Amino acid sequence: MIEPSGETMFTLVSVEVGRVLVHYTQNLSLASVGWSAPIAAVPLLTVLVLLGVFRLKAQWAGLAALGVSLAVALFAYGMPAGLTFDAAGHGAANSVLTVLWITFG
Repeated sequence: MIEPSGETMFTLVSVEVGRVLVHYTQNLSLASVGWSAPIAAVPLLTVLVLLGVFRLKAQWAGLAALGVSLAVALFAYGMPAGLTFDAAGHGAANSVLTVLWITFG
């Protein structure tokens, strides 16, 4: 549950990591949508450029975008490393399971 507690601050009330509830306060260092939105779009642009311009295979473009999104979360938004890698693992597993469901479902 996300509760707004200021103009650029959101408090994540509880995130379950394993069996532990983690309270995480996100302070957006990029104070405006004008800066936050383009930086959040960098992983998507990475996939599009690697697929369209460099003709890289989709699995390698996706893996590169995963790495870029980890870097954006860690360095641009200051997300804690544990939560960053948990979210990345959840997203990767969800993507793989979706592809398997479409392929064999």
